[in-house]
Amino acid sequence: MAPDRLGPEGTARPNSSGISVIVVGLGIAGLTAAIECHRKGHSVIAFERMKDVEPFGEFGFESPYWLLRQPSKGDSIIIGSNGGRIFGKWGRGEVRNAMQAWRYTPTHADIYDTAGRFMAQSEIPKAADDMYFTLRGRLAKTFYEHAQSLGIDMRMGSKVTEFWEDSNRAGIVVEGERFEADCVICADGIHSKSRSLFTSLNAQPFRSGFSIFRGKADANAIIADPDAKWILDQTENTDQFKVFLGKEICVVIITCGLGRAVVCSAMHRDLNEAEQSWSTHANPDDLLDAIKDWPCRRQIEPIVRKISEDQFIDYPLLTVSPLDTWVSQHGRMILIGDAAHPFFPTSGQGGAQAMEDAAVLAICLELAGKGNIPLALHATEKIRKSRASVLQLNRTYSEGVQLAPALPKSKDSMSVPNVPVMDWIWHHCCQSYAYDEFDKVAEAIQSGSEYIPHNLPEDGT
Repeated sequence: MAPDRLGPEGTARPNSSGISVIVVGLGIAGLTAAIECHRKGHSVIAFERMKDVEPFGEFGFESPYWLLRQPSKGDSIIIGSNGGRIFGKWGRGEVRNAMQAWRYTPTHADIYDTAGRFMAQSEIPKAADDMYFTLRGRLAKTFYEHAQSLGIDMRMGSKVTEFWEDSNRAGIVVEGERFEADCVICADGIHSKSRSLFTSLNAQPFRSGFSIFRGKADANAIIADPDAKWILDQTENTDQFKVFLGKEICVVIITCGLGRAVVCSAMHRDLNEAEQSWSTHANPDDLLDAIKDWPCRRQIEPIVRKISEDQFIDYPLLTVSPLDTWVSQHGRMILIGDAAHPFFPTSGQGGAQAMEDAAVLAICLELAGKGNIPLALHATEKIRKSRASVLQLNRTYSEGVQLAPALPKSKDSMSVPNVPVMDWIWHHCCQSYAYDEFDKVAEAIQSGSEYIPHNLPEDGT
C-alpha cells in the first residue's frame, strides 16, 4: 500500500506514482478521470474518437462523444454539489472560477397547468455553492482546456478497435498501433464498445418508453421578442425555472448563466420505439404540435420558435440494467460513467456520479500502489457501485424529480411537493469517503468478507 496519503486536496508531482493509465473516451467521466489521475501522480494517456473539441458541443448523439462536437450548439447539464466540489479543487480554484457564471441559482420551480394558470411553487433547497447549471459543451470545453494546461496527453481522432489485458498489463489498439498501461479506464459512454468484455449479461441499452425534446434557444433573439422575453424577467438576480404540466407531456423552460442561455425540454411518451437511433433531429413544430390544445401554447411558442432546427432533438431515454461487475476478469480494466451506469439526463446526477467514479478511482490507485492495481479497481467498484446502482434504480429520481413534481389538487392546496435535495447525494464528499474507507474496503476484498458501504441512504433505497 502507498505509505503517504495526499488527502482530498492534495496533488502529487506529475508521474510520481509510477502508475500508468489509459483513458478511453473524453466525455465528463473521461476528462475527470484524466485530470484526477494526473493530480494523484499517475501517468495518463487519453484517447477520443472525435477529432476536436469546440466551444459549445452539439446534440450529435450518434456516439458517446456527443458533447464534443460543433460550435454554438448544445443543451444543459446540472452538476450537483457532489460533483462541483471535485472540480472546485482543480487549478487552485481556476476551473471553479471559470464556472462561477454558471452556478445554479433558481430557488424554486413555478408550476403551471396547460392553461398557464399558476398552480404551485416547488422549493429547490440550496444544496451548496458548488452546484452548476451550464451548457454541456461549455463544461466539457472547460475541463478539456484545464487538462491541456496540465500537459495531459490527449489524442483526438483516435478510434479504439480493440481492448486487451493479462494479469500484468492492459491496453488498447488504435488504428493498428498497440498501447499498454497498468490499467485501462473505459469511459466510452452508454453505447460503450468495451462493456461486453466485462459481463456475460445483456448489457445493451434499451428504451424506457419515454423520450424528450431538448433544445437551446438564442437568448439575444428572445430579448428582442416582446412575446418571448418574459422568461428573462428577473434573471439579473436568479435564473428562472418554469414547468408546464399536461397529461402526456411536461414542458420545462429554464434559464442558465443568469439569462445567458435558455433551455427548453419536454418529456413525453416515446412514439418511435421501433427506431434504434440514439437521437432524432426534430422540428420545433413537433413539440408545438404536441401541445396544440394547450391554451398556454401562445406563451410557450415564442420561446420554442427561437430554437433553430439544427439545435433541437427528440431522443429516447435509454437505460442499462445495473451490471454485475464494472471490473474486467484480470482486474486491469474498469468501466466508469455512462459506460457503467447511465442515468436519464433529467436526473441531474449523471455528470456528478461519473465524476465521483473518476475521483474515487484515482485515489484508490494512489492508495493501493503500482503493485496492487486489481485491488485498486475492485476497491473503486466496492465504494461506487452500490451508490450508483441505488440512484440508477430509483425511478422517482432517475426519471427527473425536477421535471415532474406532482400538482396539488387545487391552487389553494397546502400539500405542495418540493424538489428533493437528498443529503446523502448532494452533500457527499466522495474523495474524503474514499480516503477514510479504503483500508476497510481493501481488507474486505483480501479476506473475502463483506464490505457494507455507508455512502447510501439509511434505508438503502
